[in-house]
Amino acid sequence: MNRLKQWFEERLGLSLFLEFGKKQVEKPVPPHAGTYAFTLGTAALVLFMTQVGSGILLALNYSSSMKEAYASVARITYELPSGWLIRSFHAWGAHLMVFVLLLHMLRVFWFGAYKKPRELTWVFGALLLLITMTFGFTGYLLPMDQVSYWGTKVATQVAMGLPVVGDVPGRLLRGGDQISDATLSRFFILHVLLLPASVAGLVAAHLFLVRRLGITPKTSVTEEQQVGYENMMKKEGVPFSHHLFREFTTVTVVLGLAVTLAVVFPSGLGAIATPDQTPEGVKPEWYFLPVYQILKYIPDRLAGLLVVNFGVALFVFLPFLDRNPQRAPSRRRLMMAAAAAGLLFTLALGVLGELSERTMGGVHFDMNGVPHRVTPK
Repeated sequence: MNRLKQWFEERLGLSLFLEFGKKQVEKPVPPHAGTYAFTLGTAALVLFMTQVGSGILLALNYSSSMKEAYASVARITYELPSGWLIRSFHAWGAHLMVFVLLLHMLRVFWFGAYKKPRELTWVFGALLLLITMTFGFTGYLLPMDQVSYWGTKVATQVAMGLPVVGDVPGRLLRGGDQISDATLSRFFILHVLLLPASVAGLVAAHLFLVRRLGITPKTSVTEEQQVGYENMMKKEGVPFSHHLFREFTTVTVVLGLAVTLAVVFPSGLGAIATPDQTPEGVKPEWYFLPVYQILKYIPDRLAGLLVVNFGVALFVFLPFLDRNPQRAPSRRRLMMAAAAAGLLFTLALGVLGELSERTMGGVHFDMNGVPHRVTPK
């Protein structure tokens, strides 16, 4: 055994990796980083890893052609051993990953952790959230049932008939004028190759910056620069290993929740897609509902897209817009108020999007989410 260990050591230098890992585990972090709120990033990372694993199992049995896609998903769901569980776990894991990332970004904002020198850490994290949501968009079409087909058609229609560029953006997404084999192939390649590679690269860059710059202290940017992060950690920091139990607990709870949701609420499969029959109540995933709703209120399609992209740009480039050196929420009242207003506005749009075109009891909500009494016949 010792000879084998020595053989690998001479060729791979495993002791260097072990030493590096030990150094990272024992690296000091601020005391306030020991709360469960600081474990959300790890939970999101583990969810991504499970998405990759379950996605590979699904891809091995999936056919990315319009004639075979629905049948292959039906075979996964109803015939393959535990296929329904893997598919449901993959679907619920995607929802949970978006939700956990949103909570993680809210925590980062609350502690002002996007400020100097951690601007790029925020930017990479914001891009990770956007790409994770894009996973949902590209994966939505793959089952090729009625809801997924028409949901994708409605979503891609937004990029058609724009001023100056015309149908070019929509045709690039669809691979033509209509949803076809080219559309399904493009979405499948994006979903299983390009997006995972992008996430892996951003995760590596994000983790590198987190370990290099450290977890944000509660002090202001000015005080951190004057005292120095390493000096602060020497005085008050605690080893990261002290928080590993909380990291493990959060990951266990999140994965347990994903499995529970998959078992209790398994993913179904609607009727096969028929291009000549539009189903009722087609809507995007919950995290796209605010965009879906705001585009209804802006008649000009280009103006609507510009408004949405402007909001996304504000989110991504927040560190370069907020120049206040204070990190404490009580000393960032203007920014906290603006963020609260933006969050409430986004949530309101999401609720209106969910309620729109639905009838509940004696009330019907129209396309804009406005309630109207239904007169009994």
